[in-house]
Amino acid sequence: MTTTDADNDVPAAAITTKEKEPETGTVKLVSKEGIAHEVPISIAKMSKMIEFMLEDQDDNGEEEDDKNDCNYNCDGDATNRNEYKEICFPNVEEDILVKVIEYCRHYKTNEPMTRIAIPLESNKLKDLVQKWYSDFCKGMPLDTMIRLVGASNFMDISPLLDLACLAVSIHIKGKPSCELQTIFHLTDEEMKDALLDESPVAFQKTNNNGD
Repeated sequence: MTTTDADNDVPAAAITTKEKEPETGTVKLVSKEGIAHEVPISIAKMSKMIEFMLEDQDDNGEEEDDKNDCNYNCDGDATNRNEYKEICFPNVEEDILVKVIEYCRHYKTNEPMTRIAIPLESNKLKDLVQKWYSDFCKGMPLDTMIRLVGASNFMDISPLLDLACLAVSIHIKGKPSCELQTIFHLTDEEMKDALLDESPVAFQKTNNNGD
């Protein structure tokens, strides 16, 4: 008995596509000072580092003896793999972690930040991103901006890194090199490399409307 193509056809109604289940649960993010913040996993995963940690844990679900099968909490003790109860960031200060969480929460629950277009069309932050994101940086001390660059780079949050670098570059525009070296604690040889190694958004010319 031969079969035809029609015999092998599966009715469309019989074909089901497994939809990705929405993220549930929370994870505690712990600052350098030891203060924990309970954050929905869907928001925490804006950090590619956190996303990798959680997904790597899921991939190793059945390997009880694997060293990646457990998470080390802030006290250095291994915890059960069923969930990450806390992830410690020993080089992210409390005030910066609060800013990171605030940014990620708004991005995920309200409106994503539009991609920053290159080349920049203005030297004003309000012309380059939505109002909330401009206000987020408004009045922020330069030291805080710089630490936010470091935290978003470490946690691998690309949109926040782009925004923070852009805010820093606008803030330091026109400052003499001697002042920049003091701000960034750089030697002559370090200065150029330190600037070029960060997000490409940060160091595009921001004076297209001026100089």
